[in-house]
Amino acid sequence: TASGILSVITTGVDTGHTESERSVYVQIEFEGGLRSEIVDEMLESWTKKIKLLEGITSVETGSKVGSATVMVNFDPAIIESGMVRNLLRDEKIQGGFIYIPENSKNDRIWSITVSGDSNEKCHAIAEEVARKCSTIPIVQETVLNFKDGSNNIIFKPDREKIAGGTASSGSGFIFTTVANALRWGVHGPVAYKRIGGSADSVGETDVRIRGLGLDIPYKEALSNLSINTSAANAEEAEKTIIKTDTIFTSEEGREPSGIRRLGRRRIASISIRTEASDAREIKAKIMPQLQSIDLPQGYAIEFDREAIEAAEALSKSVFYYFLAILFCYMVIAATNESFTLPLLVLSVVPVSMAAPALYLLLANYKFNAVTACALQ
Repeated sequence: TASGILSVITTGVDTGHTESERSVYVQIEFEGGLRSEIVDEMLESWTKKIKLLEGITSVETGSKVGSATVMVNFDPAIIESGMVRNLLRDEKIQGGFIYIPENSKNDRIWSITVSGDSNEKCHAIAEEVARKCSTIPIVQETVLNFKDGSNNIIFKPDREKIAGGTASSGSGFIFTTVANALRWGVHGPVAYKRIGGSADSVGETDVRIRGLGLDIPYKEALSNLSINTSAANAEEAEKTIIKTDTIFTSEEGREPSGIRRLGRRRIASISIRTEASDAREIKAKIMPQLQSIDLPQGYAIEFDREAIEAAEALSKSVFYYFLAILFCYMVIAATNESFTLPLLVLSVVPVSMAAPALYLLLANYKFNAVTACALQ
């Protein structure tokens, strides 16, 4: 009995969910803003390689802007889930990062959150946390749960030049005329509408004329667009044609990444992968390594709160189990009007729990919800 109690204490608890028996869910992240059509093309060659692996039955993909989701189905009689995960991580994809967000039998995913007032500062601190976590031996993988947005070009108009005119034209422009010129330069004006007449093609499709060549950099092409206002004759029309860079200033930037909030504070998080273990043990090994990070006032780093709360709740189940035994003792004692008979009856319970508890320790299994239900 003493050995069984000691083994339960030393084994720790495991709050992770078990893996799927026949499929593995994969997230693939690309450069922010990468069009879904290009993502789909990059997925095609990678998917063909995965399908050739022994035991893989099917691969389902979904393309998004800058990311993709993949569901890999396999035959457990031929290949094991852990082996599929390792093969997927080893099979690199050009321009993409493969991440498996689900727990497995042998590893767990933990979240570390940085909270504060500034989104950019939270991201910077989270990146430093990720760098430090990647050097800790027990951490097998470190992943940022955010990324930069797509590249963009910002055109800022000089409203005085647009409204007051230029030396060459002598007349001002309407702002919508300039905006339409830029919009048409990117998308092209609608030439005609194609009406779908078959069962597979319904609705309307805009057919546009593209004025920019694909081999010309977009910034250079947009900066040299010609803008023309209405003119009475061809000679006046030539005078009113100017380039966008004469009335616009342009600069390159990035779209802001997604902003997440917890309460009223902005947060940024990373995920780390370790072997299956008690969340409190992992926290005790990780957090001391992060104390050297200089945090501004109002910022905080927190280990996976949900995992810690679940581990503490599962640990309390042992206490509830002993309360249940005490309740059984009281019922037996009241029924038989004896204080010693319930002790003899219930003395078999701790001994019967010792054997499975020792087996869990020797087999390196953690105490989880399944084993708690089985013991009760």
